[in-house]
Amino acid sequence: LHADVIEALEDALLMSDVGLETTTQIIEHIQLINKKHPITNYETLLDVLYQYVDEILLESKPLVNKHVIFVVGVNGVGKTTTIGKLAHLYAQEKKVMIIAADTFRAAAIDQLSIWAKKSDVEFYSNPSKDPSSVIFDGLKKAKELDSEIILIDTAGRLQNKSHLMAELSKMRQMISKAYGEIDIHTFLVIDATTGQNGLSQAKLFHEATKITDLVITKLDGTSKGGIVLPIVSMLNVPIAYIGIGEGIDDLKPFDKEAFMQQLIHHGVNDGL
Repeated sequence: LHADVIEALEDALLMSDVGLETTTQIIEHIQLINKKHPITNYETLLDVLYQYVDEILLESKPLVNKHVIFVVGVNGVGKTTTIGKLAHLYAQEKKVMIIAADTFRAAAIDQLSIWAKKSDVEFYSNPSKDPSSVIFDGLKKAKELDSEIILIDTAGRLQNKSHLMAELSKMRQMISKAYGEIDIHTFLVIDATTGQNGLSQAKLFHEATKITDLVITKLDGTSKGGIVLPIVSMLNVPIAYIGIGEGIDDLKPFDKEAFMQQLIHHGVNDGL
């Protein structure tokens, strides 16, 4: 492998938003493979890269039982829209309820109630109460209605980690009090166009609560997509869905093969 090729690959990965740390790991891995089995052509190089990315990316398992899904993420990443789209997606097969617990954002509550109507799903909110009380009351109602998927919008303010931890753990405690035993997932929404900023958001939420799945929004023509790699390798959690546009149907289950094709054959090919 010529030094120029390695340098070009490094540049291409950095340009795709893969970030310095993950890029360095990938380059070191390729150099190691090259020592054992010399990489003599471009196709082999792409194959090695493909296998490495394949191992980093985890795929989400479908939800089988009843689930409470907390949706977390900073304001502005498309959290509210994502909840609306998730409701639409799940409502095709299950009884869904949205609980709007971000009581500090009246606009988000209004927006969620519109999404709930669009998808014909149950909706609960009470702006006069604190988030945990809203969750408690909403879950009581969800239990009465025998909802199978309960989507909870949570506050997107990141004053500091300890505040976030306290708020999220208080919310989690409400679940067993109001509902009893139920599977709990926490979906972190990340905007692919924010690049390294998305990585630091992921880090903070991961330290504050147990993230189980990722939803990556704005993975359309505007994003480079590479930011997904350092986030997944840091959190070691699967990508459940990706947002590819504004429409109600533009949230898709993550397709690892398609993503790798996109990243390696468009992002990296162009740079090499």
